[in-house]
Amino acid sequence: MPKIPVTREIFLKRLDQDNIQWTLTNYHEKIEHCNVHVPSDVTLTTIDIAKKFIKLMNNTNNKQAKIDEIVKDIKRLYNTVSFSTRMFIDYVIEQVSNMTSLLITYYEVSVQLDVLALSTRALLTHIPQIDELLCELFYYQDKVGEAYIQALDEKTLNEIFVQDGKQFLNWSGLMKEENIRRLLCILKYYTKTMKKDQCLNLLLRLQTITTEDVNKRYLGLIERAKEFIFVPNKMSTKQSDTFIIKAPVLQFLSTWFSEFEYDSTLKLSEFTLNVIFSSTESNEHAFDISLLLYIYNIGCKQLSLDGKDVTQINDIIEILNSASTKSLEQDSSGALAAILTFAQFTFEQMHEAIGYTYPSWFQKLNTVFINIMQQLIPYELASVLQIHGKALHGCFNIPNADVYVSAVKKRLLELGVDSMFKKYPQSMKIPVQSSTVIIEDDISNILSQFMLRGEAVPHSLLSASVFRRAWFISTFLPKLFSWDNQSEIKARDKLIEALRKDKKIPDAMYHDFVQKKK
Repeated sequence: MPKIPVTREIFLKRLDQDNIQWTLTNYHEKIEHCNVHVPSDVTLTTIDIAKKFIKLMNNTNNKQAKIDEIVKDIKRLYNTVSFSTRMFIDYVIEQVSNMTSLLITYYEVSVQLDVLALSTRALLTHIPQIDELLCELFYYQDKVGEAYIQALDEKTLNEIFVQDGKQFLNWSGLMKEENIRRLLCILKYYTKTMKKDQCLNLLLRLQTITTEDVNKRYLGLIERAKEFIFVPNKMSTKQSDTFIIKAPVLQFLSTWFSEFEYDSTLKLSEFTLNVIFSSTESNEHAFDISLLLYIYNIGCKQLSLDGKDVTQINDIIEILNSASTKSLEQDSSGALAAILTFAQFTFEQMHEAIGYTYPSWFQKLNTVFINIMQQLIPYELASVLQIHGKALHGCFNIPNADVYVSAVKKRLLELGVDSMFKKYPQSMKIPVQSSTVIIEDDISNILSQFMLRGEAVPHSLLSASVFRRAWFISTFLPKLFSWDNQSEIKARDKLIEALRKDKKIPDAMYHDFVQKKK
């Protein structure tokens, strides 16, 4: 190879002074740099991502950026078949103590993934005591709780439904608000896969009652439900609070029926009749139809609040008339009592502007139910009996109306309220008081007698507590408890203590009075 003579004789102190050589070298390094790719995450593993996830749980500062990074890492490994869902879940569960926080954070990450690397169902299979955790989720975030409810297996979901449903149907017991929200979520989920009447039947069957007389049992349930709604002072504070908490579920259930939702085809009146008829035929098991009564009442109340009662009332009356006819055809006093109660709820809750009243509706009903009506007298509220008695008083064209009115008068005398039928009660919550009752209801006069007799309970009051027990409990005691004349408060409290000492005041009413004083 011939020797090439040196042609460049420039003396250079630095390399970059040689423009030609510097340009060639620099270009070569750029090409080499572009061609060689060293991945930055060559050592990233599922466990590394799990550790990032745990750090996110412990420190939520800049939370969304951290979630985005975890999502990006999971997708990168998942797309190269390097991500293990099982390994991720096992590691996280082993390291984490706060399972509620785990469920929430896991949900927040999983919903941002567009790959099936993390699913709520995959996590649930590894979580113990899911029942308590789901309650905590609904305490904090309904949306997260709903996601896990939908991911539950059928067996677990049914177990939770049965548990919450039985609590819901216990009208005397407390129920946590998070359990109410969880039950509401399950009911909404069930309606996506089954008909609404089937769903309601599932709920009703959670509370069956074995009884020798199904019809009598239904009359008792109806009587109790009406007392709770029309005579609220008979409810304890606990029962009142329970009804307030349960209202969202009752409101949701009412939207299933055409009486309260125009687009629905299911009628609550007809559904109730079918429930009563089916159980009356077997005469063994009675369902807790209190649920249906409370649904109807809250549905009427909501219609009135929304101003829709005027547009719905004609359809409701048509449904009530049809249901009344069916109950008469079956000769079922329980069924008729339920429909009459629906009518009472309707006209009590609806605004006066609808142009209908319960007395006017009652007068137009077919006369053939008078005999059945007599069977209902012992179970009706005093105010309702006064309406029925006045509506039929002097109706000589209705067979046996006079017999019914006489029986109503007798019952009203037992209850210690007006039986003259001179006017209708202004509300079903408050019956018309008789003149004798008004005198005896003079709290101030009774308190004066009590103090003048050396704090001895007046004989007339003791007699009333025995022979007119219903009046004493439902009328006199509530007025005495609410007496607010400041100059007589001490006398009132002493009289209450004296009556309690004589065991004339039910414990529940007394404890409720004490609680309200605090």
